[in-house]
Amino acid sequence: MRARLLIFSLLVLLTACTSTLPPISPPQELSGVISSDLTLSGEILLTGDLLILPGRTLTLHPGTTVRVRKAESTKIDPEYLSSLTEILVRGNLLAEGTAAAPITFLPETTPSAGEIVWAGITLDHSPVSSLRHLRIEGAEQGILVISSSPQLAESTISNCRYGLVVQGPGSAGIYNNQINAGEGGLFVLAGASPAITGNRITAQVEEGLFVDAVSAPRLGRNEISGNAIGLVLHNPRLPFDPDGISTNREDLRLIGRE
Repeated sequence: MRARLLIFSLLVLLTACTSTLPPISPPQELSGVISSDLTLSGEILLTGDLLILPGRTLTLHPGTTVRVRKAESTKIDPEYLSSLTEILVRGNLLAEGTAAAPITFLPETTPSAGEIVWAGITLDHSPVSSLRHLRIEGAEQGILVISSSPQLAESTISNCRYGLVVQGPGSAGIYNNQINAGEGGLFVLAGASPAITGNRITAQVEEGLFVDAVSAPRLGRNEISGNAIGLVLHNPRLPFDPDGISTNREDLRLIGRE
């Protein structure tokens, strides 16, 4: 009798404990056009393209995870730049994580080896975006900066075809990021002049850092190692610090002439 009472009491206790557990909330689904300021946190599922209009701001809180659903068909909408699912920022994106609570962007499901699932984040004439402590995976271009001046710091871009591309006028600040395991690391194109300091670019199939003939980035102490080619310069007069460029199959390639 005592044993049955004990078992009954334990069952009552377990039922009471489990009944107080909060339900698991599904992720917030997000897509379309952001036409007013918006702040988000928690688990987000990007089900389609996202466009942030000029003058509008999307703010993501630390610890937010954005999972990106693969596009089911090729798009013909001329507003977007890629047939893949993309985040297109023509206003501002304030995604400022912390070391303990980074903001993560990754595919909804684990991609097959070498598969590119989404286009990435594009800042197109975005005036004051700030991206800190991000983790970005599985994109065509982790971050594409077009004529914008964002601050990008303390972030990790992994397994993207091209990690970071900066093109056109602007004064982006690119500090203390890690770009690894892609086809190409960081590209500076079309007259861009970002400050690039303290970054670690590794394990790229092709170039670690590429600078075209008309761009003039300010290159500080960056570690560029374990790539096919470490640094590619079209302008041989562009100042750079050679100390951190090592263990690439080819550390430095100068394409331009004096």
